[in-house]
Amino acid sequence: MTVSRVINGVANVNPETRARVERAIRELGYLPNRAARSLRVRQTHTLALLVPDITNAFWTTVARGVEDAAQTQGYSVLLCNTDENPQKQSSYLEAVLQQRVDGVILAPCDSDPSRLAALQIHQTPAVLLDRRVTDWDGDWVISDSLGGARALVEHLLRLGRQSIAVVTGPRGASTSEDRVTGYRLALLSAGMEFDPRLVRYGEFRAPSGREQTHRMLDEGLRPDAILAANNVLAMGVLEALNERGLRVPQEVALVCFDELPDLAQFFPFLTVAAQPAYDMGLNAAQLLLSRIDAAGPLQPRRIVLPVRLVLRYSCGRLLQQEESSPKILENRSESVIARPLLRDEVSLLETEGGEALLASVRSTRQSGRSLLARFLRGEAVERVLYLELDFPGQAVLEYVLERALAEEVDAGNVSPEDWLGFALRAGVDAIPCLLFPHRAGTLPPVFEWLNRIEKYLRAAQNSGVGVYLSLFVPEQCVPQPSRSGEECTPRLVAALRTICDRFAEDLPLVMLRGLPRHALRADVLSRLTAPMKEHAIPTAVELPGQSEDSVASLLQADITAVVAADYPLEELITLKRTWGERLTVLGGPSKVWMQGSYREVEKAVKAYCAALSPGGGYLFSVRQSAPGKFSPEVYSWMLRTLRAFRGENSS
Repeated sequence: MTVSRVINGVANVNPETRARVERAIRELGYLPNRAARSLRVRQTHTLALLVPDITNAFWTTVARGVEDAAQTQGYSVLLCNTDENPQKQSSYLEAVLQQRVDGVILAPCDSDPSRLAALQIHQTPAVLLDRRVTDWDGDWVISDSLGGARALVEHLLRLGRQSIAVVTGPRGASTSEDRVTGYRLALLSAGMEFDPRLVRYGEFRAPSGREQTHRMLDEGLRPDAILAANNVLAMGVLEALNERGLRVPQEVALVCFDELPDLAQFFPFLTVAAQPAYDMGLNAAQLLLSRIDAAGPLQPRRIVLPVRLVLRYSCGRLLQQEESSPKILENRSESVIARPLLRDEVSLLETEGGEALLASVRSTRQSGRSLLARFLRGEAVERVLYLELDFPGQAVLEYVLERALAEEVDAGNVSPEDWLGFALRAGVDAIPCLLFPHRAGTLPPVFEWLNRIEKYLRAAQNSGVGVYLSLFVPEQCVPQPSRSGEECTPRLVAALRTICDRFAEDLPLVMLRGLPRHALRADVLSRLTAPMKEHAIPTAVELPGQSEDSVASLLQADITAVVAADYPLEELITLKRTWGERLTVLGGPSKVWMQGSYREVEKAVKAYCAALSPGGGYLFSVRQSAPGKFSPEVYSWMLRTLRAFRGENSS
């Protein structure tokens, strides 16, 4: 029993005894029998990942995303190659289920739900990856294949290409069908005729790309551009065109899905719709592990990640410069996010189809329905909005909830459900999902942030309370004059891009906290806010001190809101009068909270709201000079006054 307690990390073991046991473990080379342990705890801490072809760089990168996320939670990953073979897929599923894996991530061969029946029979949590299955009542993570294909074809049409073909994978695979649908949508939007002879189905392999291209040319078809549905198909298409003596892009432009990461650095040739392969694996693992750890059932979650067009030489965009530039194949690529479709519209396309429906698809992204989202989109709202900036402290939380919490909580461990209950009772319009660096100031794995954000959004779903992101930026991630922050800054920007790609439709605001004054320069802010700008998510920063130079820098970096919670009312009035058309101001009477009487609090709240709320552009918020030290009584005075000003029942 003593050895068991040491192995399992139980605390109540004498330190000397623990040291003796650990020394014996090292000397004997002892390894616990995980198979035997799994029979007792009914958990193996293993996941299975089934992909079509690990030799394809796309799937290699996906697998790395899954493994990195799994490792942060102590899980191992079993990797299986299905080779797009339904029988092999079924065989592997049977094998991993016999191994009693805790969950499965699967890129299915086709859309036949019967092939996944074993998962439901064994009640094994599963996430579909890259492809969907008809009537699958579970989680999946895909990229925007439809939007990416549409964007590639629209780009070719703008370059003057008139006869565009598609070489894609097998019929029935959702990625094959979605990319053909996106292709058709682009043609319909441009008023172009659809020729079914220019659509070629096969396998997601290079020999299939070569074969389908030769067949098309043998039939007398002469496309001036080809969209290949993945990168290995593109290699086969390119081989066939070379064998026919057709130059790319002079005679036939070529574009495809999926980046060739290593090759692209040395031979920047192919124009691609780059899927976020690593993030697809990361998000799939996050969904799976959150379902495994959930205390109760979760609704199915459907994640559509955006793709980015990387424009290079093969599409023909640089042909006019070719003669004058002997170094035309140097890396002169441009990257732009593919214009997304509404998720509801994608679902509609899947279930109903039809050219009339395709022609009606709009490009507007669905925005959040919270009052904060509406306000930041410029819509009129019926009252002064109240944003909570910081955790008000356990005493205030318990006072508002009218119950004691089971344990001591702070900003880092308060549950989303308690936060939401507090917001609903207090009349708070939006609560922050607070993201902190590790104690050493380093960035945590982005998996942890994804998990935290999803829990908050799930708790607030359909409540009317908004959830915005409040990120305390580690000092190491801010570029210094000495350039000491350069190494960490790209990691933070990459983490923000992963978050924005996943939650762009759900987050009305991203707030960057703790930025030092030297970071409030347009060049620094533009780097940090690039992911939010790409998705048109409003961004706020804390303003440490008002000056014309700092505010001008914020505007140059497209900052849309400033937190000025410690500012006197007169300075906030000046700030709003000068910049109110371009900046939303967040602030309130912070200094009265610690020592103000009821009359002082009432007077201050009314003064701020009356002076700043007319005409919009103001969000009531308070920041505590000593976090967690709010008096419940003072907080209740503030709420009562604010509700009265908003015309609400203040009881």
